[in-house]
Amino acid sequence: MMIIPRENKLVRLYIQLDRSKVNPGTLLLAAQKILAPYTLTYKDCHWWTAYRVGQRIGSKFSAHNRVFLAGDAVHTHSPKAGQGMNVSMQDTYNLGWKLGHIAEELINFDHRFSRLFSGRPSKDLLDKEGIDLNTFKDAFEKGNLFASGIAVDYARNLIVAKDPKSKADALLYEHEEAFVKSRVESFSCKVIGKQQLASKMPIGMRIPSFKVLNQSDARPWHLQELLPANGTWRVIVFAGDLLDRIQFARPDQYVSWIGELEDMQELETFFGAFLRTQI
Repeated sequence: MMIIPRENKLVRLYIQLDRSKVNPGTLLLAAQKILAPYTLTYKDCHWWTAYRVGQRIGSKFSAHNRVFLAGDAVHTHSPKAGQGMNVSMQDTYNLGWKLGHIAEELINFDHRFSRLFSGRPSKDLLDKEGIDLNTFKDAFEKGNLFASGIAVDYARNLIVAKDPKSKADALLYEHEEAFVKSRVESFSCKVIGKQQLASKMPIGMRIPSFKVLNQSDARPWHLQELLPANGTWRVIVFAGDLLDRIQFARPDQYVSWIGELEDMQELETFFGAFLRTQI
Protein backbone atom coordinates (compact mmCIF):
# COMPACT_ATOMS: atom_id res chain seq x y z
CA MET A 1 0.00 0.00 0.00
CA MET A 2 1.20 3.50 -0.81
CA ILE A 3 -0.15 6.49 1.14
CA ILE A 4 -0.17 9.98 -0.42
CA PRO A 5 -1.41 13.04 1.53
CA ARG A 6 -3.67 15.22 -0.63
CA GLU A 7 -5.33 18.63 -0.44
CA ASN A 8 -7.98 19.55 2.15
CA LYS A 9 -6.77 16.88 4.60
CA LEU A 10 -7.61 14.08 2.17
CA VAL A 11 -5.44 10.95 1.95
CA ARG A 12 -5.05 8.72 -1.10
CA LEU A 13 -4.31 4.99 -0.72
CA TYR A 14 -2.93 2.78 -3.51
CA ILE A 15 -3.74 -0.88 -2.78
CA GLN A 16 -3.08 -3.95 -4.92
CA LEU A 17 -6.29 -5.98 -5.33
CA ASP A 18 -8.09 -8.20 -7.81
CA ARG A 19 -9.67 -5.65 -10.19
CA SER A 20 -12.99 -7.53 -10.30
CA LYS A 21 -13.41 -7.21 -6.53
CA VAL A 22 -12.60 -3.53 -6.10
CA ASN A 23 -15.16 -1.35 -4.31
CA PRO A 24 -14.95 1.04 -1.33
CA GLY A 25 -15.67 -1.78 1.10
CA THR A 26 -12.98 -4.17 -0.13
CA LEU A 27 -10.49 -1.31 -0.33
CA LEU A 28 -11.12 -0.40 3.31
CA LEU A 29 -10.84 -4.03 4.44
CA ALA A 30 -7.55 -4.46 2.58
CA ALA A 31 -6.15 -1.25 4.07
CA GLN A 32 -7.24 -2.25 7.57
CA LYS A 33 -5.54 -5.64 7.17
CA ILE A 34 -2.30 -4.03 6.00
CA LEU A 35 -2.25 -1.47 8.83
CA ALA A 36 -3.16 -3.90 11.64
CA PRO A 37 -2.77 -3.65 14.62
CA TYR A 38 -3.43 0.04 13.84
CA THR A 39 -7.00 0.97 12.90
CA LEU A 40 -8.41 2.85 9.94
CA THR A 41 -11.90 4.03 9.01
CA TYR A 42 -13.55 6.95 7.20
CA LYS A 43 -16.80 8.89 7.16
CA ASP A 44 -16.85 9.63 3.44
CA CYS A 45 -15.00 8.17 0.43
CA HIS A 46 -14.29 11.21 -1.75
CA TRP A 47 -13.18 9.21 -4.82
CA TRP A 48 -12.11 5.70 -5.77
CA THR A 49 -11.24 3.80 -8.93
CA ALA A 50 -9.52 0.65 -10.20
CA TYR A 51 -6.39 1.11 -12.30
CA ARG A 52 -5.17 -1.49 -14.77
CA VAL A 53 -1.46 -1.64 -15.54
CA GLY A 54 -0.95 -1.75 -19.29
CA GLN A 55 0.88 -0.25 -22.25
CA ARG A 56 -0.49 0.49 -25.71
CA ILE A 57 1.15 2.15 -28.71
CA GLY A 58 -0.29 3.08 -32.09
CA SER A 59 1.04 1.58 -35.32
CA LYS A 60 1.35 5.06 -36.89
CA PHE A 61 2.16 8.48 -35.47
CA SER A 62 1.16 10.49 -38.54
CA ALA A 63 -0.93 10.39 -41.70
CA HIS A 64 0.85 11.60 -44.85
CA ASN A 65 3.07 13.79 -42.63
CA ARG A 66 0.18 16.23 -42.29
CA VAL A 67 -1.84 14.93 -39.32
CA PHE A 68 0.18 13.97 -36.24
CA LEU A 69 -0.84 11.96 -33.20
CA ALA A 70 0.87 12.63 -29.88
CA GLY A 71 0.40 11.92 -26.21
CA ASP A 72 -2.47 9.69 -25.10
CA ALA A 73 -3.86 9.65 -28.64
CA VAL A 74 -1.07 7.30 -29.71
CA HIS A 75 0.44 5.76 -26.57
CA THR A 76 -0.90 4.87 -23.13
CA HIS A 77 0.86 3.80 -19.96
CA SER A 78 0.10 2.61 -16.47
CA PRO A 79 -1.69 5.43 -14.61
CA LYS A 80 0.93 5.87 -11.90
CA ALA A 81 3.07 9.02 -11.51
CA GLY A 82 0.94 11.14 -13.85
CA GLN A 83 2.68 9.88 -16.99
CA GLY A 84 -0.44 10.06 -19.13
CA MET A 85 -0.91 13.80 -18.67
CA ASN A 86 2.64 15.05 -18.08
CA VAL A 87 4.49 13.12 -20.77
CA SER A 88 1.69 13.73 -23.27
CA MET A 89 1.86 17.50 -22.77
CA GLN A 90 5.64 17.56 -23.08
CA ASP A 91 5.99 15.40 -26.18
CA THR A 92 3.16 17.27 -27.94
CA TYR A 93 4.75 20.65 -27.16
CA ASN A 94 8.12 19.28 -28.24
CA LEU A 95 6.64 18.14 -31.57
CA GLY A 96 4.96 21.50 -32.12
CA TRP A 97 8.01 23.74 -31.86
CA LYS A 98 10.09 21.40 -34.02
CA LEU A 99 7.49 21.52 -36.78
CA GLY A 100 7.52 25.31 -36.47
CA HIS A 101 11.24 25.36 -37.27
CA ILE A 102 11.00 22.46 -39.74
CA ALA A 103 13.42 20.25 -37.76
CA GLU A 104 13.14 16.69 -37.90
CA GLU A 105 13.17 5.82 -21.76
CA LEU A 106 9.47 6.22 -21.51
CA ILE A 107 8.82 2.47 -22.07
CA ASN A 108 11.69 1.35 -19.85
CA PHE A 109 10.61 3.67 -17.04
CA ASP A 110 7.01 2.52 -17.20
CA HIS A 111 8.11 -1.12 -17.26
CA ARG A 112 10.13 -0.69 -14.07
CA PHE A 113 7.53 1.44 -12.32
CA SER A 114 4.52 -0.74 -13.13
CA ARG A 115 6.38 -3.80 -11.84
CA LEU A 116 6.95 -2.08 -8.52
CA PHE A 117 3.22 -1.45 -8.15
CA SER A 118 2.11 -4.90 -9.26
CA GLY A 119 4.89 -6.92 -7.61
CA ARG A 120 4.70 -8.70 -4.27
CA PRO A 121 6.01 -6.72 -1.27
CA SER A 122 9.02 -8.34 0.41
CA LYS A 123 8.34 -10.15 3.67
CA ASP A 124 11.76 -9.50 5.24
CA LEU A 125 15.39 -8.71 4.39
CA LEU A 126 16.00 -12.26 3.15
CA ASP A 127 13.10 -12.14 0.70
CA LYS A 128 14.93 -11.42 -2.58
CA GLU A 129 11.92 -11.87 -4.88
CA GLY A 130 9.71 -9.34 -3.12
CA ILE A 131 9.91 -5.56 -3.56
CA ASP A 132 11.21 -3.73 -0.51
CA LEU A 133 10.23 -0.20 0.52
CA ASN A 134 13.65 1.32 -0.15
CA THR A 135 13.68 0.01 -3.73
CA PHE A 136 10.23 1.47 -4.33
CA LYS A 137 11.17 4.82 -2.78
CA ASP A 138 14.42 5.02 -4.75
CA ALA A 139 12.65 4.32 -8.05
CA PHE A 140 9.94 6.88 -7.25
CA GLU A 141 12.49 9.61 -6.49
CA LYS A 142 14.71 8.89 -9.49
CA GLY A 143 11.74 8.64 -11.85
CA ASN A 144 10.07 11.83 -10.62
CA LEU A 145 11.54 14.13 -13.28
CA PHE A 146 10.81 11.70 -16.08
CA ALA A 147 7.26 11.14 -14.86
CA SER A 148 6.84 14.93 -14.89
CA GLY A 149 7.71 14.96 -18.58
CA ILE A 150 10.84 17.12 -18.21
CA ALA A 151 13.68 14.58 -18.07
CA VAL A 152 14.07 13.93 -21.81
CA ASP A 153 17.76 13.70 -22.72
CA TYR A 154 18.34 14.41 -26.44
CA ALA A 155 21.27 12.78 -28.19
CA ARG A 156 23.78 14.82 -30.19
CA ASN A 157 22.17 16.19 -33.35
CA LEU A 158 21.85 19.28 -35.51
CA ILE A 159 20.56 21.43 -32.64
CA VAL A 160 22.20 19.72 -29.65
CA ALA A 161 25.98 20.26 -29.45
CA LYS A 162 26.84 17.66 -26.83
CA ASP A 163 29.76 15.28 -26.35
CA PRO A 164 29.40 12.27 -28.70
CA LYS A 165 30.34 10.02 -25.75
CA SER A 166 27.20 10.99 -23.83
CA LYS A 167 24.76 8.37 -22.53
CA ALA A 168 21.96 9.54 -24.84
CA ASP A 169 24.21 9.12 -27.89
CA ALA A 170 25.23 5.65 -26.79
CA LEU A 171 21.56 4.65 -26.72
CA LEU A 172 20.93 6.29 -30.10
CA TYR A 173 23.81 4.45 -31.74
CA GLU A 174 22.72 1.17 -30.23
CA HIS A 175 19.23 1.29 -31.73
CA GLU A 176 19.45 3.39 -34.94
CA GLU A 177 20.43 2.26 -38.43
CA ALA A 178 23.86 3.00 -39.89
CA PHE A 179 22.66 5.79 -42.19
CA VAL A 180 21.19 7.67 -39.22
CA LYS A 181 24.47 7.33 -37.33
CA SER A 182 26.50 8.76 -40.18
CA ARG A 183 24.03 11.62 -40.61
CA VAL A 184 24.27 12.55 -36.93
CA GLU A 185 28.06 12.39 -37.02
CA SER A 186 28.30 14.54 -40.15
CA PHE A 187 26.40 17.55 -38.85
CA SER A 188 27.38 17.49 -35.19
CA CYS A 189 31.15 17.02 -35.20
CA LYS A 190 31.95 20.71 -35.87
CA VAL A 191 30.75 22.05 -32.50
CA ILE A 192 30.80 20.40 -29.07
CA GLY A 193 29.50 22.29 -26.03
CA LYS A 194 31.62 22.58 -22.88
CA GLN A 195 29.45 20.72 -20.40
CA GLN A 196 32.03 21.14 -17.62
CA LEU A 197 31.23 24.87 -17.44
CA ALA A 198 27.69 24.20 -16.14
CA SER A 199 27.39 20.66 -14.83
CA LYS A 200 23.87 21.18 -13.44
CA MET A 201 22.49 22.24 -16.84
CA PRO A 202 22.96 19.11 -18.97
CA ILE A 203 23.15 19.80 -22.69
CA GLY A 204 20.19 18.12 -24.36
CA MET A 205 17.94 18.43 -21.31
CA ARG A 206 15.46 21.06 -20.15
CA ILE A 207 16.91 23.99 -18.19
CA PRO A 208 16.05 23.64 -14.48
CA SER A 209 14.10 26.63 -13.18
CA PHE A 210 16.79 27.89 -10.83
CA LYS A 211 16.42 31.29 -9.19
CA VAL A 212 18.66 33.82 -10.93
CA LEU A 213 19.46 37.43 -10.09
CA ASN A 214 18.95 40.04 -12.81
CA GLN A 215 22.12 42.16 -12.86
CA SER A 216 20.32 45.26 -14.15
CA ASP A 217 17.73 45.61 -11.37
CA ALA A 218 18.87 43.11 -8.69
CA ARG A 219 15.52 41.32 -8.98
CA PRO A 220 15.44 37.53 -8.42
CA TRP A 221 13.59 35.50 -11.05
CA HIS A 222 12.84 31.86 -11.65
CA LEU A 223 14.73 31.24 -14.88
CA GLN A 224 11.70 29.78 -16.68
CA GLU A 225 9.81 33.06 -16.05
CA LEU A 226 12.30 34.76 -18.36
CA LEU A 227 11.83 32.18 -21.13
CA PRO A 228 8.27 32.46 -22.48
CA ALA A 229 7.28 29.73 -24.94
CA ASN A 230 7.03 31.96 -28.02
CA GLY A 231 9.24 30.00 -30.42
CA THR A 232 12.30 32.28 -30.22
CA TRP A 233 15.91 31.21 -29.71
CA ARG A 234 17.89 32.79 -26.88
CA VAL A 235 21.48 33.33 -25.78
CA ILE A 236 21.68 33.52 -21.97
CA VAL A 237 24.75 35.13 -20.38
CA PHE A 238 25.39 34.21 -16.73
CA ALA A 239 27.43 36.36 -14.34
CA GLY A 240 28.39 35.74 -10.71
CA ASP A 241 29.16 32.08 -10.09
CA LEU A 242 29.21 31.39 -13.84
CA LEU A 243 31.38 34.39 -14.74
CA ASP A 244 32.15 34.76 -18.44
CA ARG A 245 30.12 31.72 -19.36
CA ILE A 246 27.43 31.69 -21.98
CA GLN A 247 24.66 29.24 -22.76
CA PHE A 248 22.35 28.79 -25.73
CA ALA A 249 18.74 27.65 -25.20
CA ARG A 250 16.29 26.18 -27.71
CA PRO A 251 12.72 27.50 -28.00
CA ASP A 252 11.46 24.78 -25.64
CA GLN A 253 14.03 25.74 -22.96
CA TYR A 254 16.26 22.73 -23.62
CA VAL A 255 20.01 23.36 -23.45
CA SER A 256 21.69 23.15 -26.87
CA TRP A 257 25.22 24.40 -26.28
CA ILE A 258 27.44 25.74 -23.48
CA GLY A 259 30.64 27.74 -23.94
CA GLU A 260 32.62 30.82 -22.89
CA LEU A 261 32.36 34.40 -24.16
CA GLU A 262 35.43 33.96 -26.36
CA ASP A 263 33.68 31.05 -28.10
CA MET A 264 31.39 33.30 -30.18
CA GLN A 265 32.85 32.02 -33.45
CA GLU A 266 31.91 28.50 -32.39
CA LEU A 267 28.40 29.69 -31.53
CA GLU A 268 28.05 31.28 -34.99
CA THR A 269 29.09 27.96 -36.53
CA PHE A 270 26.49 26.19 -34.42
CA PHE A 271 23.71 28.61 -35.44
CA GLY A 272 24.75 28.57 -39.07
CA ALA A 273 24.04 24.86 -39.35
CA PHE A 274 20.29 25.33 -39.07
CA LEU A 275 19.29 29.04 -38.84
CA ARG A 276 19.58 31.73 -41.50
CA THR A 277 20.67 34.48 -39.19
CA GLN A 278 23.70 36.32 -37.88
CA ILE A 279 24.63 36.81 -34.23
